[in-house]
Amino acid sequence: MRRIITLLCLVSTLSCVQPALDNDCDHISACTLLGFTYLTGVSFSTTNNRINRTYTGIISGPSVSIELPYGISKSAVITLSTNAASILAGGAAFTNGVTPLDFSVPVNFTLKGNTGAPQYYTVTAYLITPVADTNQSNCYAGGVLSSCPATTSSDPSQDAHFIDLPNAKGIQPSVVNPLYTSDSINPDRLRGLVWKTCQEGFTGIACGGGSLSPLTHAAAGTSCANLNSVNSGAGYAGLKKWRLPTLQELNQLLEQDQAGNIFWNTSLFPNAPSTVGANLYRWTSSMILPAATSAMAVNELHQPQATGTTNPVHCVNGDSPPAADLLDNGDGTVLDRRTKLIWQKCSMGQANDTGCSGALGTASWSGALVYCKNLNLAGKTWRLPSITELVTLLDISKPAPFLDTIRFPNLTIADFHSSTTQMSNVVYNYILTLSTPAVGGLSGKGTPYNVKCVSGP
Repeated sequence: MRRIITLLCLVSTLSCVQPALDNDCDHISACTLLGFTYLTGVSFSTTNNRINRTYTGIISGPSVSIELPYGISKSAVITLSTNAASILAGGAAFTNGVTPLDFSVPVNFTLKGNTGAPQYYTVTAYLITPVADTNQSNCYAGGVLSSCPATTSSDPSQDAHFIDLPNAKGIQPSVVNPLYTSDSINPDRLRGLVWKTCQEGFTGIACGGGSLSPLTHAAAGTSCANLNSVNSGAGYAGLKKWRLPTLQELNQLLEQDQAGNIFWNTSLFPNAPSTVGANLYRWTSSMILPAATSAMAVNELHQPQATGTTNPVHCVNGDSPPAADLLDNGDGTVLDRRTKLIWQKCSMGQANDTGCSGALGTASWSGALVYCKNLNLAGKTWRLPSITELVTLLDISKPAPFLDTIRFPNLTIADFHSSTTQMSNVVYNYILTLSTPAVGGLSGKGTPYNVKCVSGP
């Protein structure tokens, strides 16, 4: 019988599709035999999903693992490379490359051929939260912003030295659903989200109608949620996952490539209001717990505001981001599995031991840039994080210092440098303040603050 099976494998067009099995093909289910089904590939493609790259799965026996941007986690379209005559997903009929499925939980597939027993696979998607570049394009030197000098200067590895790192921004020009031609939206293909082009109160394709409508925090959440029931229940632009964005989502929408008082890309989001005076901040869904009497609000700066305060609102559509997933690599580094960024576990001044013993050290902005560039740790190349990267560490569901103090032990309330120059006053850089929490420029770049370096992705 062993010789018969081996012969059948030799005459088939594909012998063993499971490399972990032996060359004799003792397990007949691993061979393409006389019409038996097999699975050779799994992917989330850019063609079938609003994402900026194709994600490919890893097949290991009946288990398939694959990454997926979280914004489309409950309505993603998967493509299976298979010769199956029919496919079931969760026991229901499935059209390959067409049927959207909920991948926030593992999905079971049944592949049936014309002959032989069905094959069963479980696809488990790991939800990721890619981080966008700030788009800062000029470096700080001699008191002004200008084209970036070589990274060997006294202020090396500034935010603007790194183009499209960690990732290029994914915000697309505004489009409309042909069925709802008044509903202008901007897809974000990096995270699988969709932004409403106009901030609440403005109307029209160019957001030239109506007027800006600042709202309390509760009213802001209601306003975004109400978008799901417009168009006779079809939802704004035919979408039904509208909500108030999180702090990290709204932070990544900001542009740091221009001076002035508007930090939204006005070619993508026309008539964006100035971030000064009464229109200073935009609400996020990120509440300061446990009191929940204030929430984070964003403009060039970020800070908590009392929920009864009125602020403008910019709504987003998409599934909510997953919980943080930080992994201590055991070599003085911490991997953020969601963003793919790798962090220095123990901050400058602390010993690189299990508990990060010692006191936090401080440096000027220039000193912080040099420290991270020269850091010799785990064989990686390090840099001072941009403000967008630094904000990803915030977890405001935790008490001060609002970070994971298990993965980052002995972390007291501190103020951390970012590599990003503050555009409204270039002698400042953005500081992450963990006592509040807040983002701002506390004083000039010569003032010493704490330092934590980043690498990757």
